[in-house]
Amino acid sequence: MAKNDKHDDEAERRRLQEYIFSLEETQERAKILFAEHARLKDSHKEFAKHVPLGFLTIDRAGRILEVNHTLLEILGSSEAQIAESINVLEHPPLIEAGVSDLLRRCMETGRVISAEGPYSSEWGESLYLREFVMPVLDAEGKVCGCRAAVQDISNEMHAEEALRESEERYRLLTQNSLTGIFLLQDGAFSFVNERMAQMFGYTPKEMIGRAFEELIHPEERRKWPDRDLSDFPTGDTEPACEFRGVCKDETTKWFHVLASAIPLGHGNAVIGNVADITLRKLAEQELKESRQKYKELYKEAKKSEDLYRSLLDASPDAVIVYDLQGRVQYANNSFTRIFGWTLDEVRCRRTPFVPDSEREATRSAIKSVVRDDIPCNNFETRRFTKDGRVLDVSISGYRYHDHQGNPLGMLVVISDVTERKRLEDQLRQAAKMEAIGRLAGGIAHDFNNLLTAIIGYANLLKQSIPERDANSAKVLQIGRAAEHAAGLTRQLLAFSRKQMLEVKTLDLNKVIEGFEDVLRRLIGERIEFVTVFRSHLGKVNADPGQIEQVLMNLVINARDAMPDGGTLTVETANMFLDEQGVRSRSELRPGPYVLVSVSDTGLGMDSRTISRVFDPFFTTKDKSSSTGLGLSTVYGIVKQHGGHVEVISEPGAGTTFHVYLQEAAEVLESNEAAGPPPSQPKGTETVLVVEDEDMVRDLACEVLKILGYETLNASNPSDALTVCERHEGKIHLLLTDVVLPQMDGRALFHHVSSTMPDIKVLYMSGYTDDAIGEHGVLGRDVHFLQKPFTLDVLAQKVREVLDTQDHVPI
Repeated sequence: MAKNDKHDDEAERRRLQEYIFSLEETQERAKILFAEHARLKDSHKEFAKHVPLGFLTIDRAGRILEVNHTLLEILGSSEAQIAESINVLEHPPLIEAGVSDLLRRCMETGRVISAEGPYSSEWGESLYLREFVMPVLDAEGKVCGCRAAVQDISNEMHAEEALRESEERYRLLTQNSLTGIFLLQDGAFSFVNERMAQMFGYTPKEMIGRAFEELIHPEERRKWPDRDLSDFPTGDTEPACEFRGVCKDETTKWFHVLASAIPLGHGNAVIGNVADITLRKLAEQELKESRQKYKELYKEAKKSEDLYRSLLDASPDAVIVYDLQGRVQYANNSFTRIFGWTLDEVRCRRTPFVPDSEREATRSAIKSVVRDDIPCNNFETRRFTKDGRVLDVSISGYRYHDHQGNPLGMLVVISDVTERKRLEDQLRQAAKMEAIGRLAGGIAHDFNNLLTAIIGYANLLKQSIPERDANSAKVLQIGRAAEHAAGLTRQLLAFSRKQMLEVKTLDLNKVIEGFEDVLRRLIGERIEFVTVFRSHLGKVNADPGQIEQVLMNLVINARDAMPDGGTLTVETANMFLDEQGVRSRSELRPGPYVLVSVSDTGLGMDSRTISRVFDPFFTTKDKSSSTGLGLSTVYGIVKQHGGHVEVISEPGAGTTFHVYLQEAAEVLESNEAAGPPPSQPKGTETVLVVEDEDMVRDLACEVLKILGYETLNASNPSDALTVCERHEGKIHLLLTDVVLPQMDGRALFHHVSSTMPDIKVLYMSGYTDDAIGEHGVLGRDVHFLQKPFTLDVLAQKVREVLDTQDHVPI
């Protein structure tokens, strides 16, 4: 028992000792823990002091146990202000921040409570706070207080608000963008805006997941960049591309796309925008076509302008464009050619070519065109040239306007009608002369028939009266008067170009030289006669007697123009007239001519006298000494030879007549003088006389019978053909008038010779209608007897024709 007790005591002692050791160890550990706790508490205070969270610890009575500086800064209060409060739960800043309510609810429920909300600090700053409240338990697990953590999340909330606003702006911009916006991920659309979807006719939902290439027209895909849009490096921007796209309804449009690769998630994505440029492309196409059309139109316009200018420059008329102030804007080449001024000399100036006498009429015409828009057509007036010449012109003027109808100026076309007016004067003169000539020719025709009878019967009467008979002198005066009258009719026929010409090839130098003695006797000793002959002068085909008549009449006219004496010059020359040379001599053709000029140093003539100088019966001389037919005869003879006569004269400066005769192209019979034939040769042949004038027919038959011829007669062609049929013997000669009723003399000879091939013909007439010659020129071997004729001339001509060995062509 004692042993056991001892053992128990020892055990108790060891246990006590172990307890003491354990207690000491526990105390030591407690000290260490307390020290650690103090250190942790200090560390917690230091942490709570510097952490950006506000901390607050209170007991159940609401007394503050702990508060850090951050919370005071957040709430805008001091620790003293809070300590003064009887119950911190009733502290205004905590109430406004909502912390007081959370602390009560935490102590009542014993649960952790959190909340967020706005708060206005003492400084008026708007804050947004986040609060966490957790209960503090005692040893028994009962709530003995609570601890709150307050965080100022104003910056975070502002950032979130800014982000929300940014996102809203982005959404609004994206949804309301005028261009399509898309996001591609892995080659398919992960986002498209409304505009993008509308462009292609889809909804945004329908486009999500589609590949971009599906929107490109198949023909356009080969033009698309080789690389996939999703392969673009980050930040790389592809230059703008245009493509033809396919819409949901399979219509096609043109689009413009600009894309850029961006990093997204674990890879890259492509963001881009698309614009519908269909209208622009159409506009570009239209613009291109318009430009092309414009180019073509420009080319055409340029071509038209060039053509227009060429036409204007090629126009023979002067074309001038004036502005509203009358200043020249344009003038064509003909303006320079006609008036002498170049465009540079008159540009922006008024043309200095209006004579004073024409100014008033010109102003009136311009006023009508420019102010009243009344065109001026063929206004005839006169204008100066640069070298001082005065031209007759015809002017047409029109007002021109811009595309809106506003007047801009006047277009004037000026025709130089100087030559036309001269030709008109020539034409009027020629028509007048032709009319007078027809009248004179008709009178001469009838008068020659009467004179033929008068002269013939006077000759017969003279032959039957002895020379010593008192009536012989009277008959002689009758013959002389008739011869004088016959000379007048010859002059009338010469003027009217109705006489027959016996044309030969002449050297005018020899003709003038052979006729010089006659001309010298005509002019007298007070006038010096000068001849200037051109060597190697060309030949002309002309009637030598008529040429001598021209020379004589011109020389007599020159003599009468020099009553006090002077110099008369006859000159010959070769002349070639070109187109310009014959322009003022309308009846001539270009070619070689022989010119004969007769000049005097006499009184000269004014323009009015010159305009009438060739009129028959016009004279400035005493009526008793001149018939006024001298120059008319010259005019008629020259015209009948196919030539031209012109006069140049001024008062007191003398006068020159130029006679142009065409140079001979062929040589005719030479002008060798034949010996004088025997007077009144006789014969025994049979002659058929055809003449519608009874007196002439009876005279011819009577004379031929006296000369020994057998005669047959007829008053018209029908009777003549009847006589030929009934006559049994041979008819040797047909003596016929040229102008007959039913048919002319040549046609009659054609009918007679068809049955009598050996018959010969002698034509007679005081007038020709070109029945036996062209323009009154006898053909070769055509025999002609000019009325009125004497008995000697009739006898000689009949014998000449009967003795010829050549057959007369029909």
